Amino acid sequence: MDHVDARPQFTDLIGHKPEDYFRGISTPAYVIESAALERNCRMLSDLAGETGCRVLLAQKAFSNYDFYPEMAPHLAGTEASGLYEARLGFE
Repeated sequence: MDHVDARPQFTDLIGHKPEDYFRGISTPAYVIESAALERNCRMLSDLAGETGCRVLLAQKAFSNYDFYPEMAPHLAGTEASGLYEARLGFE
């Protein structure tokens, strides 16, 4: 199993008011840690390889399509509940 990072989260916020720190960020905003995303994708790849299952991306649960190209090598495909989601998953 991978080593779990035991560092406290959000240490850069110590001594700062969150509203001052994040004032320049438009909302809504989603912060995605690339290393964590890659680690999670590798775990999904390993799961598929070890079990023979196919792992699909649930687009409604993770609709950050800018990351789809990074995730694609690790997944078997996507789910879709409509035409536009199907097209996005295909693309």
